[in-house]
Amino acid sequence: MDPIEQVRDEGQRAIDAADVHALEAALVRLADHQRQSSDHKLQTTIHRWRGIAAIFRGDGDTARTEFHRMRDLYTMQNDELGMANSTHDLNILDFREGRYTEVIERCLPLIATLLRLEQHVSAANATDIYASALQQTGQLDEALTQYHKALELYSTAQHDAGIAHAFGNIGTLYGTMGDLPKAMEAGLKALDTFIALHDTYSIARTRTNLGYAYFRMGDLASALEMYVKALEGYMQVHDRESIALAHLNIGT
Repeated sequence: MDPIEQVRDEGQRAIDAADVHALEAALVRLADHQRQSSDHKLQTTIHRWRGIAAIFRGDGDTARTEFHRMRDLYTMQNDELGMANSTHDLNILDFREGRYTEVIERCLPLIATLLRLEQHVSAANATDIYASALQQTGQLDEALTQYHKALELYSTAQHDAGIAHAFGNIGTLYGTMGDLPKAMEAGLKALDTFIALHDTYSIARTRTNLGYAYFRMGDLASALEMYVKALEGYMQVHDRESIALAHLNIGT
């Protein structure tokens, strides 16, 4: 593998694992390659990784600065896809910081651009965060519509993890809206897909949500079964906060 591509791969794995130390180590190596090669395109990746590392450390201001620098470079390079992806990174940051109005304002033009560029997974990701922002602002019917659109896009791209994630969001929102049968239907579809993907944490989280639905429907035996299985999953991934929550659910 090309040395630069190897570093990119290491950095992406660190991002996927939310491992800030591994990401910062990859950043140092990528910056060395950038200085040696004078490849200005690497600078956009450096800004992005610095921004993500800042998010992991809880430094939203630094993350915002780095993402804007990245977008400015993509603008200078007239890289439309790069500009779109950097806008999505800003949306993720704004969502984490509760700036839902800003996310909503940027999403529709962003989604249109990504669809025109035939970036179906990226368009689905943007649609998902749009739906989440709508949900946070109480626009539940429109949020549900957008979650279904995200599901359609993930399905078009045959992106199984995205499909499972979308079903999970749809199920959770149906539960919030009080439609428990539909919440169960979507949640079980999410669970089946996460099991096929061997995604232990997402399996446990989905079982927790299904447990809530069973509990609200009065099926206490099924709720308890889901909570116990969720606890087992959280213990496998050593998620202490979720383990504590699972114990509380079981006690309830």
